[in-house]
Amino acid sequence: MAIPALRAIRQKFGNAEIIMLCQNWAPKVLKDSNLVDNYRIINVPWTRAADRRIVSISKLIKTTLSLRKEKIDLGIHFRGDPRSLFLMYLSGAKKRISYGEYYAPHGNDWMRKILGRQFLTDIVPIQYKGSHIMDWSIGVAKYLCGENEDINNTLLHISNAAALYVNHFFKKLNIIPDNEIIVGIHPGYGNKTRAWEIEKWENIIKYLQKNKTSTRVLVFGSMADKELVDKLVMNNHNVISVMEPLEFLPAFIKLCKLMICLDSSASHIAAAVDTPSVVLFGPNEPYISAPKSDKANIIIKEGFDCRPCLQKGCPYSTDKEIGACMEAISVSDVIRSVDNNIQYDLIN
Repeated sequence: MAIPALRAIRQKFGNAEIIMLCQNWAPKVLKDSNLVDNYRIINVPWTRAADRRIVSISKLIKTTLSLRKEKIDLGIHFRGDPRSLFLMYLSGAKKRISYGEYYAPHGNDWMRKILGRQFLTDIVPIQYKGSHIMDWSIGVAKYLCGENEDINNTLLHISNAAALYVNHFFKKLNIIPDNEIIVGIHPGYGNKTRAWEIEKWENIIKYLQKNKTSTRVLVFGSMADKELVDKLVMNNHNVISVMEPLEFLPAFIKLCKLMICLDSSASHIAAAVDTPSVVLFGPNEPYISAPKSDKANIIIKEGFDCRPCLQKGCPYSTDKEIGACMEAISVSDVIRSVDNNIQYDLIN
């Protein structure tokens, strides 16, 4: 969701070396974008799937301190999380720019509003409190770079190498994207409260195959989703598993007529390659983290005052793991969204 901000920074500081401190998935997605020159891979202990062992935290500090050798002129953080601002301070960057206040649905005011300011040299005025995450990154970019007509361009470049890889994949399976309707499904989730029942995914696949002629269904996933993907492919005829490297995922999704997925990275990749999507939202608020695209069709059930939710389980759901807000989304809800919003694209 930082692509527009990164693009503006690249244009402003064209001759600078841009180093990104990030988790291991980011270089794979941004590999051919030319927006970042070098990456330092880190594991931050405050994410849901983090490795919180002492050895991992020690490595994080060591990696951050190693940046001091680069003699960094400018450090930038797009959200103002005080934990990340502390890492930026450790990097030795001469100038450190971000928000002095961090928006989060949970947490104490001292942590969110006071602590982070101590690590900054320049504080970006708050304009986007309670707004979409992408607006926060764009706000920092505007502070640094001024207005830019390209700053709201969210599209991701697909390299020739990635396009050739995907075309070769389809050719081996005798799939001709121009002659077939390719529908992608990404059932993966980070926290199980965001999951949707496998029986419902199977019903969606059966509906697509029965009612949409010349339809090919691709089920995407990472190795963490392998068991789920394998079940969907095994139980449904003519469904193709795509467990390819992450750097090729944008090129695959680009050739889909439609993506059906959860509130996950797949929805944002679909937006970044201009592919229509149906996105199932549960614990999170769409106004904060929905894909930035007029082709993204959000399905969300109202009446859950516990949203936004960061819990690992749900006391209100049937199995206490999947969120009740996700259980409430029916197969009919998804079918209706496919038919009402994207039917024209599917037929044509």
